[in-house]
Amino acid sequence: MKKKLSTASFLIIIVLVTLVGTVRAAGGVEVTLTPSQDQLAVGDPVALTLQVIHPAGTQVIIPKLDQTWGNFEVREQSPATTSPTDDGTETTRQTITVTLFDLGTFETPTLPLTISDGSGQITEATVPAVSLTVNPLRAEEDSTLRDIRPQADMALPSMLPTLMTGLILATVGAGSGWWLYRRWRTKNGLGTVVDNRPPYQVAYDELDRIAGLNLPAQGQFKAHYTLVTDCLRAYLEHQFHLHAFDRTTTELRFSLPPET
Repeated sequence: MKKKLSTASFLIIIVLVTLVGTVRAAGGVEVTLTPSQDQLAVGDPVALTLQVIHPAGTQVIIPKLDQTWGNFEVREQSPATTSPTDDGTETTRQTITVTLFDLGTFETPTLPLTISDGSGQITEATVPAVSLTVNPLRAEEDSTLRDIRPQADMALPSMLPTLMTGLILATVGAGSGWWLYRRWRTKNGLGTVVDNRPPYQVAYDELDRIAGLNLPAQGQFKAHYTLVTDCLRAYLEHQFHLHAFDRTTTELRFSLPPET
């Protein structure tokens, strides 16, 4: 009976160490890792409380974990805090928040600690592993695996009426603007004037206008000569389709048809 009791006690101790990892290292250092829960769903955050009881005056050095820590994803690693205890030792605590994205039971990886007394004396300790189990999100009596649901279809309102309304308004606005612009030009005498006179008649009328200025009588011979020359060049350009204003008198003479 005594042998059976000892075996049962040993099994209880093993279970407790698995759920709440505790390791007593050399030099009076005791390391404990306690999860806030050991049963969780995919993606649930779990707080792992790391507690190290160590002699007063020593310092616990906890390594900074990467975002991926074995099968775990580290969400947060809080700063370590140290406080004295009643028995003359000190307790250093840190919270490591992790999560899992796979189904099954997983153990936390090895996490080494360093305890230094400030005089060069170093003590090594290892954080005990704890087990966490990720359960599927389904009822206990439901054992059927189902595929991922497709994305929901969202009916979007048709944009055709809005586009047609915008197009009609834009057309009406553009037509109204063009009508107002033409009316403004006509009202201010800026409308397009079509001159149906033949080139020779235009030249005759321009020469009559120049003669009416009576510039030679005023001594403005150069101005009179320039107006007459421009009138003749305009006539040649419109009558014979020559670039009269870009040529000299000699060039124009050789460019004219023989009958002129």
